[in-house]
Amino acid sequence: MMKKIDQEIKLNYYDTLKDIRNLLEDSLPLFPIDCCEESSHILYRICFKKYKIDEVSGYYSPSKNIHSWNYDPVNKLYIDITINQFSKKLPGILVGLKTDYSNILEEDFDVNHKHLHIALTTPFQNRINWLIEKFVKLYPDKKEQIIYRD
Repeated sequence: MMKKIDQEIKLNYYDTLKDIRNLLEDSLPLFPIDCCEESSHILYRICFKKYKIDEVSGYYSPSKNIHSWNYDPVNKLYIDITINQFSKKLPGILVGLKTDYSNILEEDFDVNHKHLHIALTTPFQNRINWLIEKFVKLYPDKKEQIIYRD
C-alpha cells in the first residue's frame, strides 16, 4: 500500500503546481492525455531555478506506457501533474515520496534520453515558449524564476 504524503505538509511550490496545471488544462485540448512531456518540461522550466525541481522519464508501470514527470531532490518527492490520464482514480496532482511511488513510476535512462532529445526540437520548444508566455501573463510575479532557454 502506498503511503500518502501527510496532508499537513505544505510545499512552498504547491500553488505553482496548481497554476501550471490550470494553465495546461486551459491551453491543451486533450490535457492530461498525451501531455506529460510538455507538462513535465514546463514545470521544470518554471520551478527548477527556485525549487530545484527536475524532469524524469520512464514508464507508468501498470500499463508500461512511456511517461514523464518531475522530481524534487530536496524533499525526495515525485511530482506528476498528468498521472490521472491513466485512471480517473489517480489524483490530478500527485506529490509523493519517491520510495512510495517507484512501483508505478519507473525511471528509465533510455526513455529519459529520448525525452531530452524531443525537448530540444524546435516545434517542442515553440509550444513550451508559447505556454511560458501565457504563464507569465497570468502570473507576472513568477517571471524571475523561469528558465527561458535550456
